[in-house]
Amino acid sequence: MFKNTSLRTKLFFMVTLVVVVSFLFTTWIVSNRSINLAQDDAFKLTEEMAAKYSYEIKSELQAARVTSESLMTVFKTLIENGEADRDTLNNILINSLKQKDYIISFCVAFEPNKLDGKDAEYAGHPLYGESGRYAPYWSLQDGEIDVEPLTDIDDEDWYAGARDSGAEYITDPFFYEVQGTPVLMTSLVFPIIIDGEFIGIVSSDMALDSLQEMVSYVNTSGLGEFTEIYSNSGVVVAHPEDQYFNKSIYATSAYNMLAADPSKAQQALTIANEYVENNPIADEEDEAQVEEYDNAVAFASNLGDYAQDSSGVILDLTLLTDGMARELLQLDGERMRVAQEAMKAVEDGESYTVTQDDYYTVYMPIRFSEATNPWSVAVNVPMSEVLLVSNEIQRYVLIICIIAIAIIACILFIIANRITKPILNLAKVAGQFGEGHFDVELPPVRSNDEIGTLSGAFKGMAERINSLINTLQNYAAELEENNEHLNYLNETLVATNHVSETILNVEHQQFHDVLNQSLRILGESVHANGVSIWENDKHSDGKVYSRVISTWIANQAGVNAVADTAIDLDRYLPGWDEQAQKKDGAGSSVLDGSAILAEFELFHDFRSLLLMPLMLHDSYWGFLVFAYAEAEYQLKNDESEILRSSGMMLASAILQNETAESLMEAETMASTDPLTGLTNRNGFLIKAPAVYAECRKEKVPLTLLFFDLDHFKRVNDEFGHPFGDEVLKAFARVIEEETGERDVCCRYGGEEFILLLNNSDGANGKETAERILERVRYVRLAEKPNFSFTVSIGMVAGVPGIHDTLNGYIQKADNALYAAKENGRDQLVVFPYDAK
Repeated sequence: MFKNTSLRTKLFFMVTLVVVVSFLFTTWIVSNRSINLAQDDAFKLTEEMAAKYSYEIKSELQAARVTSESLMTVFKTLIENGEADRDTLNNILINSLKQKDYIISFCVAFEPNKLDGKDAEYAGHPLYGESGRYAPYWSLQDGEIDVEPLTDIDDEDWYAGARDSGAEYITDPFFYEVQGTPVLMTSLVFPIIIDGEFIGIVSSDMALDSLQEMVSYVNTSGLGEFTEIYSNSGVVVAHPEDQYFNKSIYATSAYNMLAADPSKAQQALTIANEYVENNPIADEEDEAQVEEYDNAVAFASNLGDYAQDSSGVILDLTLLTDGMARELLQLDGERMRVAQEAMKAVEDGESYTVTQDDYYTVYMPIRFSEATNPWSVAVNVPMSEVLLVSNEIQRYVLIICIIAIAIIACILFIIANRITKPILNLAKVAGQFGEGHFDVELPPVRSNDEIGTLSGAFKGMAERINSLINTLQNYAAELEENNEHLNYLNETLVATNHVSETILNVEHQQFHDVLNQSLRILGESVHANGVSIWENDKHSDGKVYSRVISTWIANQAGVNAVADTAIDLDRYLPGWDEQAQKKDGAGSSVLDGSAILAEFELFHDFRSLLLMPLMLHDSYWGFLVFAYAEAEYQLKNDESEILRSSGMMLASAILQNETAESLMEAETMASTDPLTGLTNRNGFLIKAPAVYAECRKEKVPLTLLFFDLDHFKRVNDEFGHPFGDEVLKAFARVIEEETGERDVCCRYGGEEFILLLNNSDGANGKETAERILERVRYVRLAEKPNFSFTVSIGMVAGVPGIHDTLNGYIQKADNALYAAKENGRDQLVVFPYDAK
């Protein structure tokens, strides 16, 4: 990156980089600190607001609570003094209802005959119903007071809660029709207990409109915060948006999830439809169940429209049921976790804080008394408003840093220029020195620092260089000539090394192709038009013939077709062995084979043929032959010795390849069954252990199938051994077609065969075995079309354990095969196997 950059630029860049990084780091620290402080202030404000509203809400509800408690005390006193007649109690309730603006209804309900023992006397009275039980419901709506009798109240939560606990009870918010108008209210219930016996309750119902007004105008800090009120069961009592009324934390969380991320709407629709399908109406007479089901269906329809057009359709939260909301929250595990934690905190009356949807929320419990379940107030503050001031500080600090960096960069540029100018002058002079201008005047440097020292060194260097130039020029011509020859020898040596490495490491199948390419490389290295390698062979007539092993000729393809051409050395090169032994100052001689050119079509296009004798094991193995289009071409001694070494390596490789080919042929014959062409038992014992060991190492399963042709002795006895051989070959073809590249298939002996399936579990092995059973039943031979035969199979499969052996596998398969024959043959028996 800086290779072609000037020193001044490098110095300026590096120092500026350090300054920029330092300022950015400082900016980052200041910005984060301001953000943290802003968050701390907002969090503190939120907690203070939550505490404040919890007190106000508690005070709002406390008045209704005190009224109920006071009425309970009055009624209890009247009863204990024998003055509790029904008209008196009704007048007290009416007067209290007129005086308490915050209460919309009173209910006083006594156990049967526990007030005055006159329930039978009042039975059928419009005020007391058919039972005559004292349980009137007095309500005030638009200045009008109305009363109606309450029936079937014993199982109502508000009545049973106070009766069973014997303590005051506050209900969750509920809608109740007061004089025909649905009103969201809560009831504060006090039990009337005399001498330890529960005789009834006094309940005051408070409309939650005042709480709604309280949360609708919360924004005292100017941060855009809003407040929610939750009952102990996690239901919204008050919220700035009316649609949140009477909805659980789960429902509001699911709604907020879909509103924040419309991309989840399609998945949510699938879950909603499944919920409707899986939760039908259990009791058509239960109005609550019917309403909940209808709401779920309506919300699913609303959600479908929202999934199609999220910008034009508004989700209706009032239709979302609590059960469906819990299912929808599966789409967002984090929201589900937060909803569960918030619900638990509200139920337990504990504080809880969370940051979600860019809001910081604090849940603060509201306790009305030790006996009642607590409610909670939640204050939500938008984080964008909290961080507004800190972001302004961040931008201000960043602008200041940019200005400071620009000023510092200017100062650094001036300093770097003054420092580097003398160095640049010296560099310019050094460049002229490099061009051979050693008489250049150095600019004066008055300082005694490193630059001054460098200037003096340059002067001394120029004087020394001038004194050496003349000496170097005298050797230049000689060095150039020697260098050209060394380069040529180096190219030849590189080519021969490449040939040596290639030919000694090549695989047997590719040997002849690589041999031909090696000859090409040698030929090109010495500018030959053709290269051959010959191998000497002494015939029975006592003559030595040289056989052409491989030939390369420039600009020709398929030259190897002339291999195995035999050349009578005594005829064309009389006394060749004596000439090859002659030495000169540089090594063995190179023979002139020009006499051969006219006799062979292979060499018609050449005018020089040079034969390089190759000695192996103290005898002449053959020749490396170079052909040239030029007449009387000569190789230099150092070239010939390099090439001779490569030729002897080629000869050694040819011998090694011939030996390997013979060994491969012998090994193939020794491990192959001559009748079926399958691996024989010996070959199986060579190949199978490697497959078995690999499966045990990799912990993958393998299957071993042991086959035995049924009643094969009868086949030989009845039809003869030649026909029996045809049966064996036919079966061999069947299992060979079921054998994969990494499997081992063999004729184990006689009519017994083994198939070892690599990476095959019991199911795959059984499928293969049953397929072979079926195929064998349909095998027909041309000699006897009506003849058929079957096979019995024993199988073992599994992952080899550390203590298992291949012989153990074979023995288990053999045991299973024995069982197959004992059970009637023509079947598969699997040996039980446990790798442990």
